[in-house]
Amino acid sequence: MELGKRGLLSRLRAIGPLALILSLSSCKMKEQTGELLVRAPNPDNYEIYRIESEEPLQFISEQIGSYNQSLKLAPGHYLILADCSYESVILRPGESRTLIAHQVIFNPPVAPDPADSFSIQCNRFSKTKSRQHLSNRYTLNILHGTRDLLVGMVPMQIKFDDVTDHNSPQVLSYNLTGMRVNAYEGMKPKTSYFISPVNGLLSVTETQEFGHWQFLLAGQYRLEVNGTSLDIDLKEGQQHEVKPAFLKVAVSESVNLTTSSNILGTPSYVELNQGHWLDLNEVYPVLPGTATLKMNG
Repeated sequence: MELGKRGLLSRLRAIGPLALILSLSSCKMKEQTGELLVRAPNPDNYEIYRIESEEPLQFISEQIGSYNQSLKLAPGHYLILADCSYESVILRPGESRTLIAHQVIFNPPVAPDPADSFSIQCNRFSKTKSRQHLSNRYTLNILHGTRDLLVGMVPMQIKFDDVTDHNSPQVLSYNLTGMRVNAYEGMKPKTSYFISPVNGLLSVTETQEFGHWQFLLAGQYRLEVNGTSLDIDLKEGQQHEVKPAFLKVAVSESVNLTTSSNILGTPSYVELNQGHWLDLNEVYPVLPGTATLKMNG
């Protein structure tokens, strides 16, 4: 029995220093990590990159983080990417850092269909000149700061410094306007209209098919269909619908178009509004208003 006790004590003495070393090593590892928390009004994910060098800029993908959940990271320099925003964070051993992301909601005036269109473009991280193009996304999580977006085709700047509480995630809501050119019976597939802002600083045009909504910020826009145009003033929350008109230049059956083409040297066609050409005997959807027609030759 005595020998058994002596053997056990000998083993404990041998293990003791090793246990102490493991314990100290464990404490050291705990001290070497930092903690990051990104708070937001709703659950979602953000991206984390570890910056290895700034000149030249080099970074590697670290992992995906979840809003409102603390994340342990090795000390270092990190790039945090959220929707249309970024933040550079230096994390030191034993340090806890908290960032704020706000929820931005864009409200369409009607329940959106997958075929409807709403777009947001933005610079996500300026140093890499990377742009983000979001299609049919109506809810974003954007990090605190001043952020520039292109909503639809109109520049929009959001200053989160203007919110009442800088230390808590906020929800900002914006009402969109909607417009569409109505579909019609016998319409050809992919019949589309074009829309662009009037007097905008940027020359941007988007296209959408007849019968489907285009969601935009309130403002003045120009519609274009087959060489005809119509200016509209869209109000916040408005649902604006345009009924198309139709244009056909018919030729009498007694007219031989082949002979006419041989004499002129070119096929016969109609010029609409100085720059858009229509075939004869074809029906074209156009926008209501006035138009100038001219036969070639």
